[in-house]
Amino acid sequence: MKSEIAAVVSFLKRLVKLKNKVEVEKMDLFAERLTVALQEKFEGHWVPEKPSKGQAYRCIRVNAFHKYDPELLRACRESGVHYGTKTHNYSSLCTENRILISQLPHFPLIRMR
Repeated sequence: MKSEIAAVVSFLKRLVKLKNKVEVEKMDLFAERLTVALQEKFEGHWVPEKPSKGQAYRCIRVNAFHKYDPELLRACRESGVHYGTKTHNYSSLCTENRILISQLPHFPLIRMR
């Protein structure tokens, strides 16, 4: 679980850096806080013997209907990184994102839609 979360956190950190001018210290804290938030969320939802179990729960989703992801929002609040949407004043990512954090060995760790 740790390597899959690390891959997603690294990807999101790069994405936030592309979209925002954020100090290195804040980005490092964002990555640290997001890692903790995702590890806490996935506790009990990571079953190596049944890799497809809990996949929907391990999806980070941001779009027109889901304006923010709770774990992203938490990491942004705790690190001081701005998460901005039309209705929330928190970090600008994309308008349509789905990132699946998969434990299946033959699937990519991150899938964007």
